[in-house]
Amino acid sequence: MENFMNTTNKMIGADYKSVPRIYKFVGLGDSRLRGNDVFATVKTARNRFFTWALWVIFTLCLLSFASQKMQAQTYGWYGSGGPGPFVINDADDLAGLAEIVNGTWGLIPASDNFNGKTITLAADINLSGYTTGDGWTPIGKDTDPFSGTFDGGNHTITHLKIDGSGISFIGLFGYVDGGTIKNLQLDGVAVRAVSSSGTGGNNVGGVVGIVSGSVSNCHVTGTVEGITSVGGVAGWARAIVLADCTSEGAISGAYQIGGIAGRITDNSNMTDCTATDIIVTGTDNSIGGIAGSVDGSEIDGCHVTGASPGSCTVSGASNVGGVAGTVSHGSELTDCSSSAAVSGSGDYIGGVAGGVLSNSSVEDCVSTGNVSGTGGTASRIGGVAGTVDHSVISGCHSTGAISGGYINIGGIAGLVLAGAIKNCYSNGNVNGDDGVGGVVGQMKNTIGNVVDDCYSTG
Repeated sequence: MENFMNTTNKMIGADYKSVPRIYKFVGLGDSRLRGNDVFATVKTARNRFFTWALWVIFTLCLLSFASQKMQAQTYGWYGSGGPGPFVINDADDLAGLAEIVNGTWGLIPASDNFNGKTITLAADINLSGYTTGDGWTPIGKDTDPFSGTFDGGNHTITHLKIDGSGISFIGLFGYVDGGTIKNLQLDGVAVRAVSSSGTGGNNVGGVVGIVSGSVSNCHVTGTVEGITSVGGVAGWARAIVLADCTSEGAISGAYQIGGIAGRITDNSNMTDCTATDIIVTGTDNSIGGIAGSVDGSEIDGCHVTGASPGSCTVSGASNVGGVAGTVSHGSELTDCSSSAAVSGSGDYIGGVAGGVLSNSSVEDCVSTGNVSGTGGTASRIGGVAGTVDHSVISGCHSTGAISGGYINIGGIAGLVLAGAIKNCYSNGNVNGDDGVGGVVGQMKNTIGNVVDDCYSTG
C-alpha cells in the first residue's frame, strides 16, 4: 500500500500523463483526470483494496473453523449417505455419526437414523479426546433416534466418559428405536447423569440409554450412575432381544437399577447375560443384579457371579433381588443364578428376586449369597424371593444365610399370597424376629396357596 501511495504522489507531482493508467486499474475508464478526481481515484482504489483484504481474512477464518470442525467430527465415511454399508475407523468418525444421527452436523440431510443401514467399526477406538466438559455426546436422542445396525466387529472402545448432569437417554448410544447393536466391548466407562435438583438422569446405560430392537454380544466394564432405569449395558430395554452381554463394575441410582439393564418391558427377552464382580446400589426400589425391573418379559440363563465371596453385592430399599428386583405382569425368570450378597432396608428382599408378582414365575434358579434385611424394619425376606404374590416359584434353591428383618423371613420365600412354592429347598440358616420359616416365613390368603415337595436343612 505504501508503494502504491508513493507511486500515486509521484504521478500527481511529476507525471500527470500517467494518471489514466491508475484510472484504468481501479476500473473507472479512460477519461482524463482533472483536479480532485485524482484523489477520488486514489480513495476508490484504497477502499477496494480494504474490501478485498477483509474478504480474504473472512474466507481464511471460515476455512479455519471448518477445518477445526472436520478435525473434531469427520463425515467422509458417510459420503453422500445412501444405503451404505458404512465403516467407522476412529473416534472422530464415531463423533461424526453422533452428529449425523442427532441432526447437529449442519449439512443435508438434516439427520439420518440409518434405518436399514449397517455401520461397522473397523478398529479399536480411544475416546480420550472426548472427555472434557460433559464428555461424549450420545448417538441418538428421543427426537432423532438411531434405527440402524451398529456392528462393533468385536473391537473395543475405551475412555467413554459422560457427565450429563440433569439429562436423560445417556450412553454410547442415547436412544435406539428398532435398531441393532452387536459385537462391542466398552472398557473403563464413566457414565454419570445425576443432578442435584433431581431432574433428568433417566434411562442411563453403558452401551445405550433406551433401546428397542436388539443388543447382543456387548460387554461393559466401569461405572454407570443415574437416577431411574440405570443399567450396565442398557437403561431401559423394551421390545428387545438382549443376548450374550456382560457387565462388570459399579451401577448405582435410585429406582430400577440393574447390572445389565435397569428396566425390561414389552415382551423383551434377555438370555445368557452375566454380571461379574458387580456392585449394584439403589436408594429406592426395584434393584437387581441382572435387571432392576422385569415387566411382561423373560430372563433366561443369566447369572450374577464373582471371583471371590463378597465381590458381588446388590443393595437397595425395597424389591431387591440377586437377579431381579421386581418380576411382574406375567414375567418369567428361568435357569438363573446369583452369588451376590443381597441386602435391603424395606420390603421384598430375595436371593433371586425381591418381589414375584401378578402371575409371574421363577423356575430352576439358585441363590448362593447371603440375604439380609437392614435397619430393623425390613420385612418379607427370602432365600429365593421376598414375596410371591399370585405367582409361582419352582425347582429353586438357596444356600446362603437369611437374616435380619422384622417379619416374614423364609429360606425360600418371606411371604406367600395366593402363590405356589414347588420342588424347592433351602440349606442356609434362617433368622429373624417374627414369622420365620425354613421354607416360607408366612402364608396369607391361604386359598390358592401351595407348598409342595419343599424342604429346609438350615
